[in-house]
Amino acid sequence: MRHYAIPSGRIRVIYTGVDTSRFNPEVISMLRPEGRNRVGLGEEELVILFIGSGFKRKGLKFLLEALAGVNLSFKLIVAGKGGIGCYRSFAEARGLKDKVKFLGLVKEVDYLYAASD
Repeated sequence: MRHYAIPSGRIRVIYTGVDTSRFNPEVISMLRPEGRNRVGLGEEELVILFIGSGFKRKGLKFLLEALAGVNLSFKLIVAGKGGIGCYRSFAEARGLKDKVKFLGLVKEVDYLYAASD
C-alpha cells in the first residue's frame, strides 16, 4: 500500500495454501531418506511426483506422453485415487513400464513429497 499508494480497502491478503510447518526444507530433508525407502527408491534417482485424484482432469496422460520423449533417467511416482489400469497400459506402451510406479491412495503424502525432486 505504501509503495503503490493503494487504499487499504482495495487490498486483500491471500495466505499460502501450503502448511509451511509440514512442507519446508528442514522437514523435507528429515523425511527424504525414509520417504525414498518406503517407495523403493535410491538416493541418486531423479523422482517426479504426480499426486491427487482425477487423473484425466489433471493430465496424467499428457505427462506420460511428455516423459516418453525424455532421454533422462527418472522415476515417476503416481499416487491418488482413481482407475490406473488404462494409465498403466498407456505408460507401458510408451516404454515407461520400469519408470512409473503407481501407488494408489496414500494417506501419508508428506513422505512422497519429501522423496520427490
